[in-house]
Amino acid sequence: DTLVRCLHGAAMFRDGEACTVIVSGGNVDPSQPDATVAGAMKEFLVTQGIPEEFILLEDRSGNTYQNAVESARLLRDLGFEEVLLVTEAASLLRAEMCFQRQGIDVIPSGCRYHTSAGLPFSLVAFLPSVNAARDVSLAWHEWLGLIWYWFQDRV
Repeated sequence: DTLVRCLHGAAMFRDGEACTVIVSGGNVDPSQPDATVAGAMKEFLVTQGIPEEFILLEDRSGNTYQNAVESARLLRDLGFEEVLLVTEAASLLRAEMCFQRQGIDVIPSGCRYHTSAGLPFSLVAFLPSVNAARDVSLAWHEWLGLIWYWFQDRV
């Protein structure tokens, strides 16, 4: 997921005007406290041609809501009120709502869309599959996440 977001963000950067890029994600391995998702993203984006001086790190967040809170703090300090938000299409609505809740206007830019490539009307299309199970799980995760964030007053 992170790789796809980085590739999409790098393409957006190259296709548009030079701009500040905020990468976010905190530590995922307590045995390596200095290794963060944001740090890894920054290193990768530099290899994709984005100058290091254009990349800011938000390396404290552990979920979408914390990402919005911490990134919004950085954005307000820099005087930004609107952002191009890059994330997976499945979680784009929840992420967008979290940023809006923080007072940041969002231009959504989803990546990693899941499509059926048409409507295959064959008996095989209606049989259970690993891909279908993954997609249903992803959809449930996002719907339950939206409901949970709504109850927690995060969106």
